[in-house]
Amino acid sequence: MSRQEAPVYGRRACLAVAERRPSHILRAFYDAAGPTKDLAPLLKACAAHHRPYRAVSAEELERLAGSKHHEGVVLFTERRERASLSLALSRVAARAAEPASSPAAQTWVALDGVENDHNQGAIARTLAWFGAAGLLWQGPRPQLSGAALRVAQGGAEHVELVTVDRLADALAELKAAGVRVVGADQHARRSAFEVPLDGPVCWVLGSEELGLSAEVRARCDELVAIPGAGVVESLNVSVSAAILVARAHATPGAPRAPSAPSAPRAPSAPRAPRAPSAPGERPLRRPAPDRRPAGPLTVIDAPQLPKPYKQRRP
Repeated sequence: MSRQEAPVYGRRACLAVAERRPSHILRAFYDAAGPTKDLAPLLKACAAHHRPYRAVSAEELERLAGSKHHEGVVLFTERRERASLSLALSRVAARAAEPASSPAAQTWVALDGVENDHNQGAIARTLAWFGAAGLLWQGPRPQLSGAALRVAQGGAEHVELVTVDRLADALAELKAAGVRVVGADQHARRSAFEVPLDGPVCWVLGSEELGLSAEVRARCDELVAIPGAGVVESLNVSVSAAILVARAHATPGAPRAPSAPSAPRAPSAPRAPRAPSAPGERPLRRPAPDRRPAGPLTVIDAPQLPKPYKQRRP
């Protein structure tokens, strides 16, 4: 694998790449002994773009993916170009203006020192589930790792992924664009459920060990905490992100996608007129139900079964 390539593995992650950016696929490998029916869209995308695909052993897939959790398929794709935050903001604003956009369409999550692949992937999956804007983090890598993409279950293909050189500067750019920046701090006095959400918001989450850095904390408009029973020190960062994004999605009064109008009810067919009766003929009437009390039940004795045979002793 060259530096211009990026691995993607996991069935849903690979199928999402085939659906959203099939031209980025360079080559594909799948398990020769595993099921392939659900991979048909992926293989068709490879054929349509003249990309090679090959059946290999499970051991070879593990070597290609660098993980045993490949789920029977591995892709190599072109590395994503580093997207500018301003361009991502304009795309998000355009999607949010669509009639069927999510209430969380302009909700971002920014990560301060959260580098665990599973947490990153789980947060990307949450953002996609709620139709949120995207994920923002500091670092040189413009794409999530193969492990994070697998955990995201295809969700990373439906949200903006933006990396920046300095997270504090990116938060300042968000604020200049009208996005409210709210940091999550377990020691904050205000509850996250008390914050009014009447516009775009970016939830900023730090690592579970260190929390928010002083520089990032200073850029936040306010700090909030997720209330709990207090018997454990903190929530997992991906769980915290899910709660906060769901909070934005369920905000009362947020614009929601209009429901589809119900189809008009078809008029019932008119009843056929009753044929007139012949002269002197009495019209037919339904027989009245028999309301007489039922007589005593007759019990039929069951036949007497023969007694089991017992052999007499001599």
